[in-house]
Amino acid sequence: MSYRQRLPNRRPALTERIEFAGRPYWISVGFDPRCGAVREVFAAGAQLGSDSDALIADAAVVLSLALQHGISAQALQLSLARVPHVIDGPAVLPASILGALIDLVVTIERGAAERGAAERGAAERGAIERGAR
Repeated sequence: MSYRQRLPNRRPALTERIEFAGRPYWISVGFDPRCGAVREVFAAGAQLGSDSDALIADAAVVLSLALQHGISAQALQLSLARVPHVIDGPAVLPASILGALIDLVVTIERGAAERGAAERGAAERGAIERGAR
């Protein structure tokens, strides 16, 4: 059994605007300051008090719990339904707002990994250059 990774009370966060099914949504992701991974998701955008509002909030809670229990966003992304962008095209777009939330988390994590690799590469080049002097 995987245990939940409890987050500190104060942690870094990022808020992004996405569009799904022609509607704007505001998504906030909270990072685990110990490792920089996304571990928490909040979502808003549906009419306040509507069924959609409750469903989106609940989906964000379930996604947050999955991330805190060690399930990767990439694994979740592969498990959810996708739809084609054009008729007879490959299924590439998220079929639900939950899929769109997970796509955003994956995009943020990939960007962080790419920045981390670039920073490590720059540090290694700097160390090599210092050693060559």
